Amino acid sequence: IPVRVKLGERRMSFGDFVALRPGSFIPFPTKSDSPLELQAAEKTVALGQAVSCGTQLGLRITQFVGE
Repeated sequence: IPVRVKLGERRMSFGDFVALRPGSFIPFPTKSDSPLELQAAEKTVALGQAVSCGTQLGLRITQFVGE
């Protein structure tokens, strides 16, 4: 099952999108200490926080989201 971690979401104009370059900064409306969403099949299944383990980035699950 493909899974992804959602950092945030933002709408931008096509012009702003094509103007992105290495080093560009894209602010998100999400606070930096907000939980990240773990998604499977395009549905949020858990919340967590970003962690580093050596040179890898990971997600520590803090809560499962029930239906």
